[in-house]
Amino acid sequence: MRRVAVISSASGSGKTTVGRELARRLAVPFHELDALHHGPGWTEASAEELCARVEPFVTEEEWVIDGSYRGKLGDLVLAAVRLARSPDPGLAAAAPQAYVSAVANAGGALEREP
Repeated sequence: MRRVAVISSASGSGKTTVGRELARRLAVPFHELDALHHGPGWTEASAEELCARVEPFVTEEEWVIDGSYRGKLGDLVLAAVRLARSPDPGLAAAAPQAYVSAVANAGGALEREP
């Protein structure tokens, strides 16, 4: 089972770039949560709409997802991960609860880039 969430505390940190490349190298599907969250004219999906879009693939055996949208999805993504990868070294300080959840759910395998 390969389930990876690329998470960060800031937009523009490289989540999508890292996620796409990782999914390509692992030969698993890539899911960009921003694309599922934003509609025409940058309208935001409600928590219910986003959940309905994410739930179908979060139970699959293999995937890479960029982001967690924890505010709308709660622990849906982080509870399913086997590895959370952060391009942001400040994540533990900026979002300690998300960091701890990801580490716990990944069996202690959260990695941070130097």
